[in-house]
Amino acid sequence: MEIIKAAEILIEKIKKDYRDDVACVVIMGSYIYGDSHSRSDLDLYFIPKTERGGSAREGFYHRWNWL
Repeated sequence: MEIIKAAEILIEKIKKDYRDDVACVVIMGSYIYGDSHSRSDLDLYFIPKTERGGSAREGFYHRWNWL
């Protein structure tokens, strides 16, 4: 799966299920700067609004850490 497509899927999930719980998701790192390579990872930064949003961040990290 293309890594940017994975980021889009994740962001859509947050919009759908965590709209009131996550203030912001920022994509950072080599993909944004156009400096990615075959071993680049996806760097996301979450700002939760609620405790549920903080818990979602941890859950997403564990589920998506394999990318």
